[in-house]
Amino acid sequence: MSGDADLKLDNYVSNQRDIGSSLCISNCRLFITVGVFEPCKQKNYISGRELRSKSQNDTVRQYDLATYPVQLRQAFGMKQAFQNKEWVAHENSIVHLKLSAKWRDENGEHIANQHIEKFNVWRDSGLLPDAIKKDILHQGVGCGRQHRFKPGELIPAWDPELLKTIPVKNFTGRLKNGEQVILRVGRFYPKGWFSGVKGIYSENMFPARVTNIENEFITIDYNHPLSRFEINLSIDIIDIFPPADEHGGRCSDAIDVLLANGPGMQFTENNNDTEFFVESAFSRIDQKNDNEFYQTVRPVHHLDSYARQTVAKLYAQFIKPESNVLDLMASWESHLPTKLSSVHLSCLGMNEQELSSNHDMNDYIVHDLNQNSTTPYTANSFDAVICTASVEYLINPLDVFNDIHRIVKPGGIFIVTFSNRFFPTKAISQWAEMHEFERVGLVMAYFRKSQWNNSVHSFSTRGRIRPEDDPHFDKTQVSDPVFAVWCYK
Repeated sequence: MSGDADLKLDNYVSNQRDIGSSLCISNCRLFITVGVFEPCKQKNYISGRELRSKSQNDTVRQYDLATYPVQLRQAFGMKQAFQNKEWVAHENSIVHLKLSAKWRDENGEHIANQHIEKFNVWRDSGLLPDAIKKDILHQGVGCGRQHRFKPGELIPAWDPELLKTIPVKNFTGRLKNGEQVILRVGRFYPKGWFSGVKGIYSENMFPARVTNIENEFITIDYNHPLSRFEINLSIDIIDIFPPADEHGGRCSDAIDVLLANGPGMQFTENNNDTEFFVESAFSRIDQKNDNEFYQTVRPVHHLDSYARQTVAKLYAQFIKPESNVLDLMASWESHLPTKLSSVHLSCLGMNEQELSSNHDMNDYIVHDLNQNSTTPYTANSFDAVICTASVEYLINPLDVFNDIHRIVKPGGIFIVTFSNRFFPTKAISQWAEMHEFERVGLVMAYFRKSQWNNSVHSFSTRGRIRPEDDPHFDKTQVSDPVFAVWCYK
């Protein structure tokens, strides 16, 4: 194509007042002129020249599609055909990033995903490692490379000087109801709850682990829980938006957002058991029989649409078509993707009306696991057992996990997923007190303390903006995080 080439592609306009466009290639660059137009009464198919003559000048803008394709693609309903390597992130672009950190311990592999939907390349990329910057600048939508960071390169290396011992009386932690928090070895608490530590202020809510309690003194580890681990990090560009006009504002440290508050907390300290299994930890605000509470039909979503999509993708990753699947503590939806419509799905739950309205279900049983931890199924019955947004209600979790091990086939899998939404009066007491990633550690402990002897893996994803049509959008604009723990038999 010559440098003077001028190829016009027309856009169909059918509404009484609509957005129209004129797309052209000039000097081998692609541009689009955008405006609001009155429709042509003579014909529906309007040429680029006619559109320009009818546009309202104050709304017309011209975009270089090599820089801003994705927003325009959405505005005009264009398909993913425009999503290729020609559309790249520039110095002034705003991009939607997904950061993924992966690491292994002796028990399994772990993944933490963090979405940053409005990453300012000009302002924020300076805080990234050089290798990661190259996966953003001048790159298009798609997956970045995986980069390996040794201990101390991405997170400060473990430092014995960050082990602090203070009197127990210096612990000031209290629950929202004013009740004093009981310290447990291995648990995490906000750093600001420990007074008398130089450089730590009461407003500091980042977590630190209690490693020992002895003779009225407590030892706290202020090191990052991943300080000893090698981390594999990758960044995916999910979307690219037009540039921001401002070149100021506060920088956002994407690595800090990903790793500073949570990932790594699911691990035990030097393989020492965390004090999860104390009797009071499994009490509940509402101690009455669960039949009364679950008698009420609740045909509502307990996760927003993004979280449900994530759960469905996870299940699709581990469950094969035509498998025998049990949905444990089930309700009116089982969060299975359409590609798994061929599975035989059994549901076990508390409300018969909800179970019977589950369109994916083949058979169901009404059963209260808190009254009887043994499920009414024969040994080696299921290829997969799933438990979605319910594990926090089990008061005898080890008994239940042992029984699930009994009914899963050899080579089968038990997958537990949850978020940060739950019925507080029915959840076990320590669940509400815990950091989200401590809950991952608790569920991992359920596996390790029961008969599940294989590697225990975990996954998390956070940071999406909540869909605007979600009923909770007015309360929080952050999408529900998703956490998952699984193990094969």
